[in-house]
Amino acid sequence: MNKKFKTKIVDPVEMKREIQSELFEETKDMTSDEKRAFYKKRAESGALAKFWKEVQPKPSKKAVG
Repeated sequence: MNKKFKTKIVDPVEMKREIQSELFEETKDMTSDEKRAFYKKRAESGALAKFWKEVQPKPSKKAVG
């Protein structure tokens, strides 16, 4: 049996531009602090959330003495 599959061609530059445009529209009226919180929340809950948590700096333990 010979099946033909359609291959969808993805234009990564166009995809990047669309995503940037969407993010700009969502954040254009936000203050710097609001944008920081917005992107932090997206990083913590998005597809790479597990990676994001692993690369965050660990709180340092202060020596008592």
